[in-house]
Amino acid sequence: MLITMGRKHDNAPVGNTCPTIDEVINFLDTIIPDENLERQEIAHVRELMEDIRSSNVQLREWGNDLHERAEILETELKSIDKRVIDLI
Repeated sequence: MLITMGRKHDNAPVGNTCPTIDEVINFLDTIIPDENLERQEIAHVRELMEDIRSSNVQLREWGNDLHERAEILETELKSIDKRVIDLI
C-alpha cells in the first residue's frame, strides 16, 4: 500500500520516507524463507514497515498543519502590532 502526500507545501524537516520503506518492502519480497527466517516473520516485518509509513504520514500531516496554523497566527500578530502602533 503506497500512501502519498497530497499537500502542495510540505514543511517537514525530513524528506518523504515512503521510497525508503518501499525499498525495504521490495527487499523483503526477494527473501526466500528458510529454517532461520519464516514467511510469517517476513510478513510481520512488512506489516511493521506499513505501520511506520502510516505513522510518518500522520506526523507529516500534523507538522504541516501546525506550520500552517503558525503562519496564520504570525499574520494575525503582525496585523495586531500594526493596529497598536497606529493607536500610539
